[in-house]
Amino acid sequence: MSKTRVPTGQPMMLHLPLDLDDEQLLEFCRMNREWRIERPAEGDLELMPPTGGETGARNLRIASSLGSWAEKD
Repeated sequence: MSKTRVPTGQPMMLHLPLDLDDEQLLEFCRMNREWRIERPAEGDLELMPPTGGETGARNLRIASSLGSWAEKD
């Protein structure tokens, strides 16, 4: 069986054959804490893997720069 590879930075769309109510969605999110999970108005689930080292380092630099700028203001 081959695995489907999702390009880095692209959301993976999961189309469920049934609707999840709020409690079911919350439980699904609790069971998959490492993923960023969103449900837009259309009802599809968008699953995004956690950021890797390069993205995390870039986000840290951005947050640090923003914090330094805010302290100066």
